[in-house]
Order: sequence, then C-alpha cells, then structure tokens
Amino acid sequence: MKTTFTHIDRAAKLAKTLVDKSDINTDGAIRQGDIGKIRKESSTKAMDDYAGLLDQARRTAAKSGGSTIGNVKKAMDTAAKKLKARDKDGNKAIDDQEAVKSMTVLESRMLEFSKSSKRKSASSFDFPEKYQAKPPKFSWKGSASEVAVSLLNAYSKPANDNMFPSWVSSNPGEPRALRFVVNGTEAKSMVAALKKLYVSRQKSVMTELVARSEGSSYGCLSPTNAGKKVLEDYAKDLGLDLEFGQPAAPHFHVS
Repeated sequence: MKTTFTHIDRAAKLAKTLVDKSDINTDGAIRQGDIGKIRKESSTKAMDDYAGLLDQARRTAAKSGGSTIGNVKKAMDTAAKKLKARDKDGNKAIDDQEAVKSMTVLESRMLEFSKSSKRKSASSFDFPEKYQAKPPKFSWKGSASEVAVSLLNAYSKPANDNMFPSWVSSNPGEPRALRFVVNGTEAKSMVAALKKLYVSRQKSVMTELVARSEGSSYGCLSPTNAGKKVLEDYAKDLGLDLEFGQPAAPHFHVS
C-alpha cells in the first residue's frame, strides 16, 4: 500500500490545525492531560491515530525546548519531512518496503495518520471542551523559600515550563512544575511583585531564587537569557551580586 506525498502533506497540515484545538487547558502547550482527555472521548480510528501522533510530537517537542504549541507543530513538520525522505524510488510515495523498522515512532505515527485521515477535515474531529487554567495568586507570607515558590507558581506561565506528569498533583505551596523556565516578560512581572515587599525581604527571596537555579532539582528555576538579564539587573539594584544558572529539566522518577 502506498501513501503519497500529497496525503502526507495534507495530514501534516491537518494535524497542525488540530493542535490548536488540543490545548484543552489553554496553557499554550500540549500536556499528557490534554491527550488523555482527547483519547477518552475518541470514537474513530482517525482520532486515535491523531492522538498517537500528538503524543509523540509532544514528547519530541519536550526535548527541544518544551511542548509548546509551536514546538509540537515543528515536530510534526519534521516528521513529515523525514518520512518523505524515505522515498528511494522517486515515485513521491511511501510504500511498504520503504516503511522500514528503522523508522522513528514519530514518523510511524505520521504515516498512520496520513492513511486514516485521507478523507477527513478538521470538522471530522471532536474535541473536549476547553477550560481556563488559572494560576495561583502570589503570596508574600511565609519563609523566603515559600515566597519564592509562590512567585514562580504565580508568574511563570506553564507553556515553557516542564510540568509534572498529569497523574501527579502538587499540594498548595509546592512547586507546580519540575522546572520553571522564566522569560523576560515573566521575570519583569516577578520583579514588579517583589518590589512591593521590604528590601530585606526582596533580597532573601532573590537569594532563594538564585539557589533554585544552581541545579536540576524539582522546582528548579532556569531563566531564558532575557529572563536571566532581568533578574540579575534587579539583583544589582538591590546591591546583590547574583548569577543565575540555566539548569536542564530534572528527570521525574516514579518511587
């Protein structure tokens, strides 16, 4: 059986359109929880295949800066490109001989979706109702560590953060992310919130924040270059000489 380039290109375009509908909690990224909800309500093979493609694209994107909607779409484009590169006889199609075992899981998912979505459009796919996930409010109460966690929970938007698996829930006051990736805009919001506190309090919280950037541990802070500059400039204004690290995301271990 042959799957033409036309079918692959059309499937990739359709899948990217569906990604926008797949962010069920509207946080700007594709999570395990989003995919779980989609699979739960799936009633067609095409939707099952799409969910499989989406999950693998999410996993790929997570290794390349986070499972944001944009990164997931890029992963799908890459899958389609690599899949078409397997055409060895130049007939602009992938046949059974070219669909070899060395194919990546993401390529295989794209191939399956290309087959099952041939006669489908975006309106053929039904998605769960979206909802707005509201961040917790910032609280200045508690120790410097508690205030730092509250600050990150409130102002680091989840889209770029590395989140815990959907079946893991954090308690109030605990980090809601494995790693907080703070960009320039988010860092400015954090600074604005901190400036309302006593200077001594600001200093202690900043010292706690930089400590959270020293290694890959649960709830660590890894600012982007822009976020790093905002935080370090603010530290200088406070008379502190702080250098923020940019640790990788920690691995989540099941006990």
